[in-house]
Amino acid sequence: MRRLTIDTFAFSELDGNKNQLVSNVKGAEEFLNRHHKLNEEIMKELGVLIIWFTSFDEIPEILKKINI
Repeated sequence: MRRLTIDTFAFSELDGNKNQLVSNVKGAEEFLNRHHKLNEEIMKELGVLIIWFTSFDEIPEILKKINI
């Protein structure tokens, strides 16, 4: 699953300018941590282990490691 980062969750970039979308960045980080942990717990109950990635560029390397 793609892990949300604080940069993609709380900020946007338009025309090279970084704009803050969330006023409470620390609260947003705590929310994201809980969100990811809850997803892991729910999927674990179903017998599924989440493999997190933040960028699609990471997927080939992850697949290589799994295929060993």
